[in-house]
Amino acid sequence: MNWVLYIGVSVSVLLTIYYLLVFGRLWVHALKMPSVPRFNQPVSIIICAYNEASNLSRNLPLILEQDYAADFEVVVVDDHSTDGTAELLGSLKLKYPKLKVLHFTAPKRSYGKKEALALGLETAAYDHVLLTDADCYPAGKEWLSRMTGPLVQKEVVLGYGGYSKEAHFTNKLLRWETLQTVLHYMSLALLGKPYMGVGRNLAYKLDLFRSGTGFTNHEHLASGDDDLFVAEVAIASNVDIVTDSRAFTWSHGPENLKTWWRQKRRHLSTGSFYKKDIQWILAGYSALTVLFYISLVLGFWWLPGYYPFWIIVLCKVLVQLFIFIPLAKRFRSSELMWLFPFWEFTVTLLLGLIHLQNLWRGQPEKWK
Repeated sequence: MNWVLYIGVSVSVLLTIYYLLVFGRLWVHALKMPSVPRFNQPVSIIICAYNEASNLSRNLPLILEQDYAADFEVVVVDDHSTDGTAELLGSLKLKYPKLKVLHFTAPKRSYGKKEALALGLETAAYDHVLLTDADCYPAGKEWLSRMTGPLVQKEVVLGYGGYSKEAHFTNKLLRWETLQTVLHYMSLALLGKPYMGVGRNLAYKLDLFRSGTGFTNHEHLASGDDDLFVAEVAIASNVDIVTDSRAFTWSHGPENLKTWWRQKRRHLSTGSFYKKDIQWILAGYSALTVLFYISLVLGFWWLPGYYPFWIIVLCKVLVQLFIFIPLAKRFRSSELMWLFPFWEFTVTLLLGLIHLQNLWRGQPEKWK
């Protein structure tokens, strides 16, 4: 029974320290939400599309009709689509002169969308780019201006790409996992350890791509055009985050657990290529989270009346709620906090199982 006490107390204290020192930085930033200057330089918005005619017909006009002080273009790279995407883009181009359409038809040398994205980046007319996906739509007409504001002083801007609220289990699972992910990459960026961004909402100075190795170092992976690229080019002094809800993008996520699992296998395939300290931080946090819930269950069985144990556990939970509730509200996921222990444990456990499957069966190859 003593080992249950030691483990429970230790993980509770360590997690409380993590909440305060890591997520606490993002909590302060999100509550203060520092003012962002207006970026008055032209921007190229890059979108890769594979069989996305339905999504593009809904989302592309919202992107093309942004309110922005300077000029901008929207570059859509049609990556071997067969569903009428080319015809749709042709008709939209007649209506929107800012739309530039590229058709990537060359035989693919690698899996994923990196070749198509590289084509879009190489063809971009302007020195700063904003990336999103074909299935994403902006929060409003200020998305472009709000996301590019930090480019006045920085070279990389990490945004939030969320998922719209839907009434099914997989959606809640996905949205908690997305919340957990954004808390980590934005918090660590504020602490000078940027390690990823999401291609659904990411801006950077184009010279970072053109003057470096691009995607060469990880072209054999289906993923990595966002997180591994950010890990290579972002440093403490050149990166910023945006927590303004007007700068968010939204999309409709997978509708069933099988599709979510397949998507996460691809996303997590890049984790083993992160810097070692980041791998240890993320793995350590996940391990502590699982150990906390295991010790909690064992504590109910073996330590039901040992009040010092439960006081420490309660303090950990209260600190977590104090930090998580405002952040969940900021990222439009506040209703998930009612059952946060269930979502936190379930998501952490499932992601661990996906990591094990990737190690056992190898990395997934397709990007869709």
